Amino acid sequence: MVGVTADGVGFYDQLESYGDAVKTNSVGIRELPGYNAFFAKASENTVLGARLADCGFAAIEFKDGEGEDVVGFVHLTRPNLQGETKLGFDVVGHSAGSFEYFVHEALEHYGGNISSVNVHLIAAIKGENFHHTFNDKGPEELFPGWFDQGLLLNKTNPNWKQGDAIDPNDVWQPQYREMVRWQIMRSSIAPEQLSEEGMIDPADLELGHASNHAGAHGKMPDARDAYLVMPRSYHAT
Repeated sequence: MVGVTADGVGFYDQLESYGDAVKTNSVGIRELPGYNAFFAKASENTVLGARLADCGFAAIEFKDGEGEDVVGFVHLTRPNLQGETKLGFDVVGHSAGSFEYFVHEALEHYGGNISSVNVHLIAAIKGENFHHTFNDKGPEELFPGWFDQGLLLNKTNPNWKQGDAIDPNDVWQPQYREMVRWQIMRSSIAPEQLSEEGMIDPADLELGHASNHAGAHGKMPDARDAYLVMPRSYHAT
């Protein structure tokens, strides 16, 4: 189980180098915090798990430099998602989005090429289930660059523009799925390399998902869903 608590990019073949950060829990599952992206070779025959709520989660597979399959995941969460004008990551000296950074680091580690990458977008919350109001922190602090890109809508006052006062009663709707898609496509992934088949909205309470956002608004207890990624050839022992 990988704790998606920071923007590290982790690799199973470096697990021993993480030292005391790797813990074994009471049921024998190893746990490692601090990685919003994690990858393993198919031949390592491991299952990568993560627990999260309303964020974006994508499974990734590609070929390494020897033609071997690599699998992994990326956790696309509000703090690592910025619009074009406020990108917070760097790839070869250029501003980049989180997805582009995560995939670049993985391809560098394994000697892969982006042309072999396939992305399955498993989960991303819909805007209508992710309403926000702003008081102490404004839109640019929590969603930097989203408004300028048309991905943060003021549903109460559609005529709001940058520089206007923030009304704490206004309801805003981040277009989360659209931001996640944009981040993925910005990385030079071709449309045919992205699948959204079966994508869930983790805030769809009728489907029984564990929505932290809904919990914060009194609709259900705070909780997390579990996501598992494994190679197609995985065999449990």
